[in-house]
Amino acid sequence: MAQEQSKKSEIIESYKGESWYMHYVMPGETVQSLATLYNVSNVEIYRSNPEIASGLQPHKVIRIPVKSAGVINYTIQQDTSKRAAKGTTHVVQAKETWYGIARQYKVPVNELINANPDIGILKIGMNVIIPGISEATKVITGGYAEHTVKPQETLFSLAKKYNTTIDELIRLNPSLADGLKVSQMIMVPTTRVEGNGLKVQVTDTVYVIHQIGRRETLYGLSKQYNVEQNDILQANPEFDGKLRKGDFIRIPRYTKNVRPFVKPDTVIMGREIDKHAVLPIDKRPCATIPDNKSQFSIALLVPMQLELVDSISVSDLSSLSSAPEYSSFDFIQFYEGAVIAADSMAKRGMNVKVHVFDADYGDDVNKTRRILNKPEMAEMDLIIGPFFAESFDLVSEFAKKREIPIVNPLSRRSELVKDNEYIIKMQPTPWAQYNTLTKYIKAVHANDNIVLVRRNSEENNSMANVIKSTLAADAGTTFNEVNYGVSGWSGINKSLSSSKPNLVIILTNDKAILPAILRDLSYKADAMDIAVVGLPEWEELELDYDYLMELKAHFFKPWFVDYSNPEVKSFIRKYRERYAGEPEVDRYAYLGYDATLYFLAALHSYGKNFVECLEDFRNPGLSNNLIFIKSQDGGFENYGTTIFKYNEFARQKLN
Repeated sequence: MAQEQSKKSEIIESYKGESWYMHYVMPGETVQSLATLYNVSNVEIYRSNPEIASGLQPHKVIRIPVKSAGVINYTIQQDTSKRAAKGTTHVVQAKETWYGIARQYKVPVNELINANPDIGILKIGMNVIIPGISEATKVITGGYAEHTVKPQETLFSLAKKYNTTIDELIRLNPSLADGLKVSQMIMVPTTRVEGNGLKVQVTDTVYVIHQIGRRETLYGLSKQYNVEQNDILQANPEFDGKLRKGDFIRIPRYTKNVRPFVKPDTVIMGREIDKHAVLPIDKRPCATIPDNKSQFSIALLVPMQLELVDSISVSDLSSLSSAPEYSSFDFIQFYEGAVIAADSMAKRGMNVKVHVFDADYGDDVNKTRRILNKPEMAEMDLIIGPFFAESFDLVSEFAKKREIPIVNPLSRRSELVKDNEYIIKMQPTPWAQYNTLTKYIKAVHANDNIVLVRRNSEENNSMANVIKSTLAADAGTTFNEVNYGVSGWSGINKSLSSSKPNLVIILTNDKAILPAILRDLSYKADAMDIAVVGLPEWEELELDYDYLMELKAHFFKPWFVDYSNPEVKSFIRKYRERYAGEPEVDRYAYLGYDATLYFLAALHSYGKNFVECLEDFRNPGLSNNLIFIKSQDGGFENYGTTIFKYNEFARQKLN
């Protein structure tokens, strides 16, 4: 029987100055299928309907953004003309790593390692070949293009970047009159040059590698190179806010260029488009496979350093070190959690063979190379690990060529998934965590008096900007920001309201001022309704627990274990019986269990092409609800973050 096909909704409504399709969800439809049908990204659908993060429900109405009429489509090309001279070499210095050298020269780690096949462990004085450096530059071809607003971007900076005016941006995007929002998709103009056909004016970017000197500041670097501080931050996503002498940092340098128009919609990823191939789609692409009897093979690459612990000899048992003091046991609980998960799936009827390999620990890649030479690796349906950057880059390139999904359990680097649609990153980025927190605040505390407190205007800038830009977009939200270093307690006190609940977001870990702020707020809590939002690191600062209880302290974390959960209790019991120990969050026991159980369950449910259904698959873990969303230029990122608060001397999960 021919399956019914999804159809576009004919109902379009206006909401907050924007046009939306009102789509009635039919059984079997997924976010991915709707994104394809409406020619929007799945990220846009999730952002327009935050309530579907836990799954798309049939017979519900959701909003899907309407693309602006008359907008010329565009393609993205890669400009690889800027390359370093061939034969460039680097002399290895003390304490240098593959990853550090790759960062210094801005080349992918796997390219650097592959350019030096005879080198395993780096040693002082070695000559390392640096492959040609390529800087990918987006070339927007068309009359208008889409731009996704990033944290810290402003209308002024966007007008400058695209050589236009703020008024023109607002004319193209009427919703900007209400303010610029992080992750908002807006239209930006390109340039039409008379007599030469359609041209595009773009900003080309090259980078200067600057070594940090003594007492240098971000402000000083911005003045020295005549570039915005925000531009430097965006060019260095791994930057943690502290400039350390001797570190290297990228400084962007911009030039304006006009390029010829490339006819749009002619190629995608080097292949011609068949227009008929993107017409009505099957609405049931992710049907589960009942009683799946297929055999699956997965590779688990865990750094065990088994060569260091084939035996441990001591003359006096009292001198025997504890297990955590041996680096070979750093990830043993991840492995143990994974074994329990694999057993659970086998009991559900899954036919799975788990290949466990002792992967490289640290910067070495010799073991990884030997593992990849094993013939069975090319036949894997899933790879979990390895855990370290250099090894993972090698294996992810291997997996990409063979179309094998590969899971990175530990990295938070968003750029990890770029240009490789088979990478699945489990650790949510800081931005994803901030975004989840802000969505929760908007949903639950939109009518509260919200006060943002920082020690100074530079502290936790990225997080503050995500929160401010989102809250400022809602006209009904009362929002105040306090610079504690300038106004002290009086600034906070003046911002509190006695007529409505107060939510005080405190973005500082400074032990010199934080206890005083919490104490003073707790005194006011007797007469006012006050709750605080704190940083995850607070739980390590030995703060007065009574203050946190009285202020209903809220926190956000990527991993959270509810020990009252019956499934958590069952896991702990199995772990104790099998390993005579206690599973620990910080030792990765729960992460190993969650990663293995989630992806084995996806394989068992959907088969070897399970990544096509990953965005719609929900299998709650013990330490988090995994919510994977495909990036627009690569693989999948986890957006799952838990919001919880202290209540009656216990942690209460809120989302």
